[in-house]
Order: sequence, then C-alpha cells, then structure tokens
Amino acid sequence: MWKLKTVTGGLLALAMMTGCDVVQEEKQQETLRTNVEDSIGMGRTAYASQCINQQLMAAKDSDAYYLWLSMRNKLYYTRMQTDSMKVTMNRIQQYISSCNHKARKPGRGGSDFNLLQAEWLLAKGVWHTAIMGRPDSGLVYNNKAIEQLKKINARPQLMLSALTNQADYYRQLGKLDYSADAYMQALALSDTMNNPNANTAVELGIATVYTFMADYENSNKWWKRAEQHVSEMQRADQFIFYNNRGNDLYLQQRYSEALPYFKKAATLVKGDSTKAWDYYTARANMGEIYVWLGHTEQARQALDEADAFFQQAGFDIVRYYIETSRIGLDLKEGHTDRALKRMAEASTPKHMLPAAVVQRLKIEELVYRTAKMIPQAYAVHQQKDAIKDSIQTANMTMRMNANLLQYQHNRKLDEQQHIIDRQYIMGLLAWGLFLIATLIIIVLGILVYLRHRQHQLHNLKVRQQIVRLRMENIRNRISPHFIFNALNHEMLAQMNGKKVNLSSLTQLLRRGLAQTEMLETTLSEELAFIKYYVSIESQQMESDFRFKIEKEKNVNTDRVFIPAMVVQIYVENAIKHGLRPKKIVEGKYRDLLIKIHRKGTDSTEIEVLDNGMGLGPTSTEQMHTGMKVVQQTIQMLNDHNNSKIAFGIMNRRDLPAGETGCRSWITVPDSFDFLL
Repeated sequence: MWKLKTVTGGLLALAMMTGCDVVQEEKQQETLRTNVEDSIGMGRTAYASQCINQQLMAAKDSDAYYLWLSMRNKLYYTRMQTDSMKVTMNRIQQYISSCNHKARKPGRGGSDFNLLQAEWLLAKGVWHTAIMGRPDSGLVYNNKAIEQLKKINARPQLMLSALTNQADYYRQLGKLDYSADAYMQALALSDTMNNPNANTAVELGIATVYTFMADYENSNKWWKRAEQHVSEMQRADQFIFYNNRGNDLYLQQRYSEALPYFKKAATLVKGDSTKAWDYYTARANMGEIYVWLGHTEQARQALDEADAFFQQAGFDIVRYYIETSRIGLDLKEGHTDRALKRMAEASTPKHMLPAAVVQRLKIEELVYRTAKMIPQAYAVHQQKDAIKDSIQTANMTMRMNANLLQYQHNRKLDEQQHIIDRQYIMGLLAWGLFLIATLIIIVLGILVYLRHRQHQLHNLKVRQQIVRLRMENIRNRISPHFIFNALNHEMLAQMNGKKVNLSSLTQLLRRGLAQTEMLETTLSEELAFIKYYVSIESQQMESDFRFKIEKEKNVNTDRVFIPAMVVQIYVENAIKHGLRPKKIVEGKYRDLLIKIHRKGTDSTEIEVLDNGMGLGPTSTEQMHTGMKVVQQTIQMLNDHNNSKIAFGIMNRRDLPAGETGCRSWITVPDSFDFLL
C-alpha cells in the first residue's frame, strides 16, 4: 500500500501458495499483491522484488502488468530510489492516458484498471509530499484516490493507507483538527480489520497529531498506549514511535527523557543505507537535545553529521533547525560573538514552518540578552510572541474541534453498540422462557441505565473541557494586554531619560504571567498586583495624580475570591481613558480610588472611582477590549452558579456640578464557585 511514513504489515500467507506462480482469478491476484506488500513492510525486500519480477514476466494483460509495476514503485519508495520512482510513475501515467476506459468491465473488487488509477493517485500524493515537500498537492491526489477507492470497493488495507496518508498531509499543512478527524476514520476502519499492526500505525498518527496540537495530556495517553506494543511493531513503525515520542517530550522541555528515544530511533536504522534519511533526522534531533543539556562536544558531532547529509540532500527545513541548534551551541560555549555573526549571516525562508521560526527567535533573544543588546532582544521577543500567540490561538481552536470530533466518533460507536445490544436482547426474548427472559430484561435494563449514565458523564466531561478551553482562550488575551502596555511605558520612560522602576516592572510581569493561568484569585493578591501596576503608571502622570485604597475593617481580603485581573482592568481603563486624557488644572487633583466594603451579609463589593473624563455618548456602544473580556469571563462563570456576580460601569453622580468621573464596580457572592 502507499503509506507516507510506513507500510502496515500483516501475517504472511505465502506458505499456502506455491511460490509466485501466476494466478488468473482476481481474488487470488489481490491476495498475492497484499502478501507482497506485507513483505515490503516487513523489510523482506529481496523476496518481494523476486515475486514482482516473476509476476511482471507472467502478466497476461497490460492492466495486470502495470499493477505489478506499481508494486515495484512501492519498493523503490522504501529504498528512496527517487529517480526510478519518477520514471515508473510516468510510464504508468502514459498507459492510463492512452487506455480506452469504455471497453473495461469492473471485476469483483473493482477492475484492475480502476485499481491501477487509485494506486497511481496514491503514489503521486506520496511523491509530492515526501519527495517534493508539497503536502497541499499531495492532498489533492490522495483525496482523488479515496474517491476512486470508494467507487471500486477496494480492500480495506488500501483504504486505510489512503486515510492515514490524508491525516498526515493535513498534519503537515497545519490543519490538525482535520488530521485528527481523518485518523478517527482510519481507526474506525482498522477496528473492523482485526489487524493489530493496522491499529498500531493509526495510534501512532493520533499521538503525533495531539503532540503538534500541544495537547500533551492526550498525546501522553496515546503514546503510552502505543508503547505497550513496540516489541510487536514493524521496524518502520518502531522508528516513528521512538522519533515522534522523543519530539513530544522535547516540546514539553523534558530533554533528559527525550534523549533515550532519539538514541533508540538512530540505533534502529543505523547502517541501513535505505534508512539514511531517518538516521540523520534522529541525529539532528539528538544534536539539539545535547545543546540544551550542555553536552557541547556530542552536540557538535551530531549536528555536523546531520548537516552534511541534508546539505547534500538539499532539504532546507531540517538544515534551518540545525543552524538554530548551532547558534544555541555557540551560546552554550560562551562564543556570543560567533553566535551573533551566525545570526547575521542566516536568513529565514518565507515557507519556513512557524514552529521552526519561533525556535530560532527564542535562541536569538537569548543571544541578544547575553550580549546586553536589549532593544534587539525586545524586538525579537515581540516578534516571537506574535507568532506564538497566533500558533496558540490556532492550536486552541483545533483542540476544541478535535475534542468535538472525538466526541462524535465515540457517540457513533456507542450507537452501534446500542444496536448490537438491542439485537442481542431481542434474540434472548425470542428463545428464552418467560421467567428467564424477565430476569434478563431486568439485568439488561440496569446495564443500559448504567451505560446511559456513563454516556451522560462522558458528555458532561467533554462540554466542561470545551468551556475550559474557551476560558483559557479568553484569559490568554488579558495578561499580554496589560504587560505590553507596562513595557511600552517603561521603554518611553527610559527614552525620555526618566527613572525606570525595574523592581515594580519585574513583579508586575511575574504576577501577570501567574494570573494568566488562574480563573480566580484572592482580593489581596489582586490589590498587590494593582499596586505594582499603578506604581509604574504613576511615573507617567504628573504630581497631581493621587491613588488610594479604602477598605472596611470587616473585609478580610485574603478570604475574598474574585475573577483574576478583573479589578485590574477597571484600574487600567480609569487611568488610560479617564485620568490621563484629562487636562491638568492647578490646585486640583486627578484621583483614583478603590473602595472595598461588604454588601449585605453574603457579598463583597469593589468599586473603582475616578474623576476623569467620564463615559462619552458612544462609550456604551464601543466597549474596550478589556471590558469585553470582563463581560465574557463573568458570563461564563455565572453559567455555573446560582448566585451571580454583578458588575457594571457608569458615570459618577456624587461629584460637584461640572465635574465628571466614572464608577466601575463588581459584587462577588461569598459562595461563588469558580470551578467549571
């Protein structure tokens, strides 16, 4: 079969046949082709080549001949004989184009000619993706092959290869939710084939997709599931397991755990000339791990070996990763000047993968910081964070879609199982006695109820995961919003020759990053964060700015929990949109006041008061980003509580005539539950 990463094997049944004798029946020919494919997957290439040559010599018609020629092309692919592949595919294409389709009659599993078309389309997909590095073109050919295979009702093994290839192409294109869906279809098909090797290949693919989504909880689950069957895998699948599991641990920054997997991957294919690509890929990965672990000599040796190979192969993507590792190696050895020179001479191609660009920017930022080149480090940091934010948002969306697809797949299996259970019950009712049948109905009724309860719990868990992902997506918009404002102020202060409060800024950054991971925080922690923030903002204000916190004595701020950073948003809006634009008037102050008091017997109210510009006539229609985040956060939290959080913003009415100001407030019940 045409499979991008590996060929799924099965039990070889050639012992039942007499060598590679020519057989006339289509079913026997199909069985023989399947067995030869299995031989290729198991690495028995000499035996497979002998069978293919004999069948080519004995072919009675052109369709059968070109089908076996397509089988030889698969052998070329496993040996990476790309020139031979190209010539063979062109021969098959010329034959297909010259044939008269109308004169052909479909056979039992689809005509040989239609099967040949599907095989050629699969081969073109693999060629464009694996050899040319164009998975978008590969996907077009692969999808055409899937449509062709559906028409001729081809054997499940071939359709499984097409689906797993489709999933891998989507993964390479960054469409990870589509990739997960294709793998789920492949998993449903492999479950019907009763072939452990088929299931193993699909499980490896699913684990890899979750790795690329950065959904490490699910990826760890699938990798551990696959690891139980490593000893039963074919060598190609074993390499995929060790190399991709190493990548999974590397992305989690578990470098010492990742290294043994890359070593096993390299050892598995070392010395095999047909697996040189795999070997040097593993060596490149080992080199990067050695850099992070500080093993500089081993890192240099591995990177030099891999770079020499991929330079000759002309594969720029891997060489880009290697060059990034070399910059990191220079930095580890204390050669900052060498690292800067390498960075200046290097370039980033437009087609480079975003993850590779982020890794390069991460290393460049470290180099600039080590060299005390702060403006350059800051610029690189902004560029890196912009790409990371884009990747994070895309991954979050795809993880949500993947969870939904997983839920739909499980629900379909549950429905199928329910039909089977119902048929089983009906059979028992037809053949059982009345008393026995009654007892069985009672027992099965309990089982159905338990299954239904389990199904409900599963649905609830999936919905909770989706809500939490949405919450994380919203929360991740808050911290950068404030932190980058603070950074801009400090940069402006430094440029204007003013004193920079690095201590307050450091605390603000540290607490801001910590707040991003939390849905709720104590009022005391929120106030501490606000004090750091205001201390930085006050440096940009004149001497007429005053800030004060008034708290009733009966309020224990350590025991009052509120949504994280909500009051912070109120404070920032008061300064940014209320106090800062207000003209300075001699003898008058620009005041910012936070008032905290109990409201009734079961709630705490926090007010943010300013005497700034107030709300304009269009302010209620054009809500700022921070206020939208506040509204969305509180609405989702309120959905899970009977006692609701109340909040709002309005113009102040307690000021003397002619003066303006704004009042922002939030009232949090004592019994409010922040768990989703």
